Amino acid sequence: MPLATEITSAYQKQYEQFIGRLRDHEPSYLLQRRDSAFSAWLLSRFFESKSEAWKYTAPQNLIKSEYLNNLTNPHPSPLHRCLDTSDIGNMPTAKIYIHNGSYNPAKSNIDSLNNCAQVTYLQDLSRNSLKKVLSDFRHLQRQDGFMLLNEALNQNTLMIRVFSAVDLPVIHLIYTASIIGANYPRLYFIVEPNINVTVIEHFGCLFHEYDSLCDAVSCFLLQPKSELTHVRLIREGDLRPVDYRTHHVSQSEFVLQESARLAAHIISLSGKIVRHETKVNLTQPHATASIKGLMMANDQQHTDHRVVINHLAPESYSECDYRGLANGNGTGIFNGRVQLDKSAQRTESQLMTHNLLLSENAHFYTKPELEIYANNVLCKHGATIGKIDDAIILYMQSRGLNKDAAIHLLIAGFAENVLRGLPVALADWLTPILHAAIANCLASYQVKSGRSSYD
Repeated sequence: MPLATEITSAYQKQYEQFIGRLRDHEPSYLLQRRDSAFSAWLLSRFFESKSEAWKYTAPQNLIKSEYLNNLTNPHPSPLHRCLDTSDIGNMPTAKIYIHNGSYNPAKSNIDSLNNCAQVTYLQDLSRNSLKKVLSDFRHLQRQDGFMLLNEALNQNTLMIRVFSAVDLPVIHLIYTASIIGANYPRLYFIVEPNINVTVIEHFGCLFHEYDSLCDAVSCFLLQPKSELTHVRLIREGDLRPVDYRTHHVSQSEFVLQESARLAAHIISLSGKIVRHETKVNLTQPHATASIKGLMMANDQQHTDHRVVINHLAPESYSECDYRGLANGNGTGIFNGRVQLDKSAQRTESQLMTHNLLLSENAHFYTKPELEIYANNVLCKHGATIGKIDDAIILYMQSRGLNKDAAIHLLIAGFAENVLRGLPVALADWLTPILHAAIANCLASYQVKSGRSSYD
C-alpha cells in the first residue's frame, strides 16, 4: 500500500472513532463542520500536493500515523516539564492553561479576569450564538490542510470574549503537552468595542525524546475601536543544542473592523520543524495592523513563517517588519503577501524582511509580495539577506569587547526589534528569554563544529 494511502486510511479510521465519542454531547451543527473539514482534507490530498505556500516545507513530514494514538488512547510522555510562567513584572496577569489541546480550568486562574471577560467552550453556546460567532469569523480561510485537520480533530474550542476594560489584566494563554503524538488547540477570541487588551500565547512542549506535533489555530475578532496587543511565543522543545523532535504548525487569524488596531509580535525560538502563518483581514475603514516577527533556525532546525495581509476596505494601514536568524545547518523561510482589494483606496502598506546568516551552511529563503487591485495606494516592500560585517566586529573588539560578546550584542540588537512597542514590563520579561535563545543558538554551532561561526 502506498504511504499516502496508508496514512489517509489510518487518519480516517481514527477520525471515525474520535467523532463517535462526540456525537452524544456536541451540537450537530459543529459535528457537521467537523465532518465537512475532514472530508475537505481527505479530498485535497494536502500532504501529497505541491503549492507555492508549501514550497520549502514538506507537509508529509508533519503528517504521521503515530500522531493518531492520542485521539483515542492518550498516554502521557515520560518526560514533561512546565514552562516558566513567572509573573510579568508588575502587570496583573490572568493565566489560562491549555493542556494537550484542551482548556484546563482547574489550573487556570480566571478569577483574575475581574469579570472583564467570559471564558467558555464554543460547544456550550446556544445554536443562535454559535452561528453569530461563526458569522463574525466568516473571513477566515479553511483551505490550508492543517487548519482543516485542526477543525476536525480539536478536543474542544476555547471561546474568550472580552467585554470590559476596567481592571482588565494581561491574558496569558499557556499551551503545554504531556502526550506523545499530536494535539489540536483551537481558540476563538472576541474583543468588544473600545476595549484595549494584551494577550500572550505561549507554546512549549518541553520534551524532545519523542516525535510530537502541535497543530494550533487561533482566531481573533477586533470589533470597532478595539485594540489588541498580541504576543505569540513559540518554544517547542528544550532550548539546548539537542536533536529536536518537536514539530509546531500554527495559524493566527485576525479580523479587524472599523478603527480597530492590532499590534502583533511573533517570536519563534525553537522546534525541529516550525511553520506559522499570520493572516490579517482589515475589513472596514481605518483599521490598522502592525506586525513584528522574529524567527530563529538553530542547527538542524527548519523554520517557515508566512504573513498574509488582506486590505478589504478603504483608508486602512498595515506594516510588517520580520527578521530571521539561521545558524549551523538551520533553514529559515519567510513569505509575506499584502493584497489590496479594488475597494481599498487610500490605503498604506509596507512589508519588510531582514535576515542574518550566522554560518556558511545556513540557508534562508525570503519572498515579499504585493498584489494590488486599487489605484490610489502607497505601498512598498523589500528584503535583505546577509551576514554580520567583520569590520563591525573588529571595531567592537577595538573598544574592549571580546569576539563572542560582540557577536551576541550585534545579534541581540537585531533581534530585539520584535519587542519594540510592547509595554515595558512585558518587554523586560521577554528580553532574558530572547537572550537565552540567542546564546543557545550560537553555542549549538560552536559545540558541533568546535569553532565559532565567524572564525
